[in-house]
Amino acid sequence: MAEASNTAPAETHPEAEQADNRLWYMHIQGPDDVHAAPDFWTALAWAAELNTAIAQKAAKENWAADGNYPHTQAVVRRWTWSATEHATMLARELAERQEHAEKRAAALKQREASHG
Repeated sequence: MAEASNTAPAETHPEAEQADNRLWYMHIQGPDDVHAAPDFWTALAWAAELNTAIAQKAAKENWAADGNYPHTQAVVRRWTWSATEHATMLARELAERQEHAEKRAAALKQREASHG
């Protein structure tokens, strides 16, 4: 019988995955959305951020009380399409994120101006 190893195989070890320059994306299961990411760690951060937002909304609105809980979860996946498609989608993703950040900053500035 083979001994169990305490180390994950290189294929599933995050540091090994990032080091070999693979392409990554955040997959939103449920709506089946795909968001190209610049690297593994960014995809992981985006997924965690989205999953946290979903959990907070579910708790605030008490989705579990009526069985209306989210069937959506963000996970990190290895990109399996072409590098060109990844680059195109990544450029679009980063532009959208920048636009959203600018809109949030403008809204915050407007709120502060109206309360100050």
